[in-house]
Amino acid sequence: MAPQYLEAAILDSGRVAFEFHSAKEAVNSDRREIEKHLFEIDETDPALALLVLGLVAPSSDLSPSMEFWRGFYTSFAHTLRAAPETETER
Repeated sequence: MAPQYLEAAILDSGRVAFEFHSAKEAVNSDRREIEKHLFEIDETDPALALLVLGLVAPSSDLSPSMEFWRGFYTSFAHTLRAAPETETER
């Protein structure tokens, strides 16, 4: 199979979807596993896939579009975590 990488695309509906595209060079196995996991989540729960993308380590190499959305959803995840209304009482 030809090397592929994951891209984030905005569909006509406005939803962000993950799509695989042909790559000139093979991606490393860690990146391939992250991209495969994100793609699988996106197929069943697109909102969760974006949240998980926001939690991917900044040191992980991703395509430029995935880097953009990771930055956006990292900020979103941080905001959720810091919001008192999302805190569960014990």
